[in-house]
Amino acid sequence: MSSNNLFQKSRRFPDRRPDFQRLVTALNHAEPDYVPFAEFIIEPDVKAAFLGRPARKYSDNIEFFIRAGYDYYPLAMSIVDPGRALGGQPAESFSVYQHDYTERTWAASREGVITTIDEFNAYNCQSVEDIDLEVLDHLYTLLPDSMKVVVIIGKLFTANWLLQGAETFYINTVSNMELVENIYGKIIPLQLGIFKRIIDHPVVGAVWHPDDIAGSAGPLVNPKHLRRYVFPWYKKMGD
Repeated sequence: MSSNNLFQKSRRFPDRRPDFQRLVTALNHAEPDYVPFAEFIIEPDVKAAFLGRPARKYSDNIEFFIRAGYDYYPLAMSIVDPGRALGGQPAESFSVYQHDYTERTWAASREGVITTIDEFNAYNCQSVEDIDLEVLDHLYTLLPDSMKVVVIIGKLFTANWLLQGAETFYINTVSNMELVENIYGKIIPLQLGIFKRIIDHPVVGAVWHPDDIAGSAGPLVNPKHLRRYVFPWYKKMGD
C-alpha cells in the first residue's frame, strides 16, 4: 500500500498530512500549524486496537503512525531495545493490561549478564558494524517524502545497569567501580559509533537520545557519577 493511500484511509486528521518540518518548527520554539505528537514507544496492543489488526510489518507500523497523526517514524537502533533485556538472560515478565494479559520482558532487577570482571571479559558484545542499516534504506522506500525517521539511540547509564542488573550495578558503584568503568568503556564507543553511522542517512531527520537517570525523588546515582561518566558524552552527541 502506498503512503498516499495510507493517508487517504485516515479520517481522524483529514487535513493533516505527515510533515517532519512541523516537528522541527515546534522544536525550534516556533508555532506550527498543529502541535505535533511525540512518542517513541507505543504498545502493540494500542496499535492493533487503532488499526483493527496487529501491526506486524514495517508497512503496518508506518500506517499506524500516519493515520494516528504523527510526522515521523520512531526506530530504536542501539544495543538497548526499549523494554527488553540485554544479553538474552532470563528476564522478568509483567502484564500490560489487567484484563488482557500481554507479556513483556525487562532486565533482571538483581543480577544481569555481567556481574564480575570475568563475565565482562567473556561477554560477546556486538560491534558498531553489527547494526543493520538496511532497515533505514527500506524505510526510505516506504515513507512519504515529508516524513522522516527519528532514531532512538544513546542510552549510556541505562545500558550499564541493564547489563549488570540494577541491584548489582548500584552495589558496584560503591564496591566495584572497575567493572562499572569497564562497561562504560565498552558501551560508550559502541553507542557513539552507531550514532555517527546513522546521522547522515537521508531518511533520518533527528535522533532521540533517551536515558533514565532520575526518578520523581531525584537522581538514581550521585550527580558526581553522571558528571564524570555520562554527561560529557551527552554533550558530544549533542554537538
